[in-house]
Amino acid sequence: MNAVNLLSGSCLVNDILRANILTDLGATYSALGDYKKALEYQEKALNIQREKLGEFHLDTATSYGNIGGAYGELGEYKKALEYKKKALEIRREKLGEDHPDTASSYDTIGSTYRILGEHKKALEYHETALKIRREKLGEFHLDTAKSYNNIGLIFGELGEYKKALEYQEKALKIRREKLGEDHPGAATAYNNVGTAYDRLGEYKKALEYHEKALKIRREKLGEDHPETASSYSNIGATYNALDEHKKALDCQEKALKIFRDKLGEDHPYIATSYNNIGGTYGELGEYKKALEYQKKALIIRREKLGEDHPDNGRIYVSLGHTYDKLHRPQEAIQSLQKAVVILEEKLGDKHPDTVSARNHLYSNRPGFRQPPKNRKAKKRK
Repeated sequence: MNAVNLLSGSCLVNDILRANILTDLGATYSALGDYKKALEYQEKALNIQREKLGEFHLDTATSYGNIGGAYGELGEYKKALEYKKKALEIRREKLGEDHPDTASSYDTIGSTYRILGEHKKALEYHETALKIRREKLGEFHLDTAKSYNNIGLIFGELGEYKKALEYQEKALKIRREKLGEDHPGAATAYNNVGTAYDRLGEYKKALEYHEKALKIRREKLGEDHPETASSYSNIGATYNALDEHKKALDCQEKALKIFRDKLGEDHPYIATSYNNIGGTYGELGEYKKALEYQKKALIIRREKLGEDHPDNGRIYVSLGHTYDKLHRPQEAIQSLQKAVVILEEKLGDKHPDTVSARNHLYSNRPGFRQPPKNRKAKKRK
């Protein structure tokens, strides 16, 4: 009798075992990239655990964390945060502040705050997780590598690219040593080192790392896995930077197809793909197509992440570029003004993305000057 049959209500299996089987099935579907099915099974497990074990049982905490992870993969980040915080609350009470499982909750909450554009909160949670892991698990543990990876992602998004590379290389070293060269965890590290090189402008090195990640993911996860799609997307971005725009478009369209098949039409990853494809059409001089894709990206991002997310700021920058190319200056200015407001608020005045948006807004626009900053108005005598 297989596990699915056992879940049909057979008296041969007690409720706790049923919950454990549901949890394992949910984890399997998650590993396969089928997050909707994963969520379905994790919610069934949680219902049993809350009823039979109580709200403050560690198995209940695990299910809260798993459900939060599934919601995160489905782009429902506020729901994800809610469930992950419930898991943290239980683990802190039952295991203490410095337990590795408590660190895991801090880590996953930090990742959600990063996606939501709250980088200071994210860094705080990730650094708490790293401190616990180094003390309890050691420097060369895979969970420690995960913390290095996540902190590196934040530094990258904050514009501190050398720090980002430093942390990603630490993560890669540990994962290669512990998992081997061809493990999906090593692929994630290769991918993130590649992204760090992209941001430093070292595109040939970046491409080398992204292609290593893609090779592993295709072999180990399959052609139609969302992580494989992420590799195609990142390789596309690097090809654009190398002015190989047709190659870029080919990769980005592969990524979009996989994301749509696996995650649905309104996932934030779809928005990223639309924006990337729009940018590539812009590079190819097809500005109307570019505008069409960028507008699609903005609709999804605003719905899923809110108006003031940094990714929306970046999409407004893309729209500004496209409107300029279409000789629609007023719409370009409006888009770029929105971009500057969002990016200044979320990333700071000196972040490279903010500086780039501001420069584009005020350059080559006669009579449209950047207002002076931090100057007090002079009093009339």
